[in-house]
Amino acid sequence: HIWIQPPSKNDGGNSEILANINPALRGDTKVSLNNISGEIKAGDWVVIKMTDNSPNNDLRKHVTVMADGLSEDQVVESGIIENRRVYWPVKIREISGNQLTLWQPLKNDIRTIWQPEVRKYVWLAEVGIENLTVDFPEDRHKVHGHSPDDTSYDEKIYNGISIEGVLNGWIRNVRLKNVQNGIDIDELTSHLTIREITVIGKKTGAYETINGLRPYGHHGIGFNGSQDSLIEYCSIPKSFRHDITIYHLASGNVTRKCSGEHIAIDHHTRYPYGNLFSDINVGSKLATGINRDINWSYSGGPQNT
Repeated sequence: HIWIQPPSKNDGGNSEILANINPALRGDTKVSLNNISGEIKAGDWVVIKMTDNSPNNDLRKHVTVMADGLSEDQVVESGIIENRRVYWPVKIREISGNQLTLWQPLKNDIRTIWQPEVRKYVWLAEVGIENLTVDFPEDRHKVHGHSPDDTSYDEKIYNGISIEGVLNGWIRNVRLKNVQNGIDIDELTSHLTIREITVIGKKTGAYETINGLRPYGHHGIGFNGSQDSLIEYCSIPKSFRHDITIYHLASGNVTRKCSGEHIAIDHHTRYPYGNLFSDINVGSKLATGINRDINWSYSGGPQNT
């Protein structure tokens, strides 16, 4: 398992608070600050963090309520709202007094009840992996920590690459074989480019057959809370349970020019929103449209295309 992250855990909840943010609307590029306690200058990357401690889960509803067929009651009852925070790395174009001009428009409203903050962005920048093949042994996998058919069998989970807290990074010309999970792009990662990737799983026998297919692994490639990143020219020759996944409030990500034998585009847990899929060759059998497992059907947020 190759894991890239800053030397200190890149949790926006633990980084330095630079200022609080006054209310603003989705689409605004200018925000005003109060209680400025740290240095902020043009060209800096910062994290805008919002946390919802309200009993009504208003922040989650703000992100999710536009999803077709999803009522506010379903948002609450689905059991996947425990992560009530939004992290968004963004670059500052200009600062004048207490007003920031951002390079990108706000993805969400900013409301006082959500404790909006500008926090220091702890990141690794301009790092990547390229021209690499990782070939794991051909023994069977666990699934969600459980053994497949024989619970006494001593098994291992083979994960490929995880990226967390990386800015302007890349993964290029990489081949991963016999993995349960291929590439995981975690939160506080932004402007990452992944291209020319091949991810091959190992048939486990642990997954149920779906539309006549038995998946070769769990997640192929996943946007796991990442922001504003790109996957292109990827190949998944044998199907995973979730071939290409967006989840955990991932937004602004693009997947294009990818292909596979039976690609499933999975809108997974905690309401990803505002992501784009373009020019995907899904192969001969697409299982249940946007996801393979109807148990995930409440978890796709709005504005995914």
